[in-house]
Amino acid sequence: MKITNLKMFFGLAALLVTMAVFGRAEAQTAAETWQVEVHFFSGLPNPVFALSASEVADVKSRLGTAKSVVGASANVKTIRPAILGYRGLTIVGKTSDDKQVTGDVEIYRGKILRRLPGPAAVLDDSAVGIERFLLSLGVAKKAVSSETMQEIQQVLP
Repeated sequence: MKITNLKMFFGLAALLVTMAVFGRAEAQTAAETWQVEVHFFSGLPNPVFALSASEVADVKSRLGTAKSVVGASANVKTIRPAILGYRGLTIVGKTSDDKQVTGDVEIYRGKILRRLPGPAAVLDDSAVGIERFLLSLGVAKKAVSSETMQEIQQVLP
């Protein structure tokens, strides 16, 4: 009787270890990495920073609640201007197997151009505040200097 119980114990332990290993591998393939680029400099690399899993969840939630801009065309190629200085943000999200999940999301002065999922859409950021949220994260993560942030704040709506 004791040997049977011992065999069942080891069998159950092996099953749990196998489930944990496969579960972890499955979670890793589903993981997403989101990078934010702050378009500001001309001739120098722009600040880039990664979002944590909780920050990705926050941004996804905000994107999900942003309202469409009335009269905006889904055929818009970009909402970022070709000017010197602050030209907005882009977000690129990819899975661990390098599949893009966001398209290139553009954010500039209260507007969001979302290309994926679904058809492209121009959204209003004024109620959800993704632009300010991401810029504050850039400062907190030391990707954006406080001096750069002061200049950007002068042009934000």
